[in-house]
Amino acid sequence: WWHFPELLRKTALPVRGSLKTDDTETLLEAAIAGMGIVHLASWLVGDALRDGRLESVFPVASETAAQRVP
Repeated sequence: WWHFPELLRKTALPVRGSLKTDDTETLLEAAIAGMGIVHLASWLVGDALRDGRLESVFPVASETAAQRVP
C-alpha cells in the first residue's frame, strides 16, 4: 500500500508489481528506465524531474502538508 499523509486525509492505494525492493536508489533507477511509477521523496527525484527523466503523476501528493495548510 502507498500512503499519502500529505493529502490531509487517510488515503491508501494497493500496489502490485514484479519489482520489489526497499532500496530507494533501485526504485528511482527503475522508474527512470520506464518500469513503472514510484512514490519517493521529492529531494530524491528532484534532479530527474527537472531534467525530464521523470514526470510527476501525483502532483498534489508531492506537496508537503505545511504547504497545503493555510
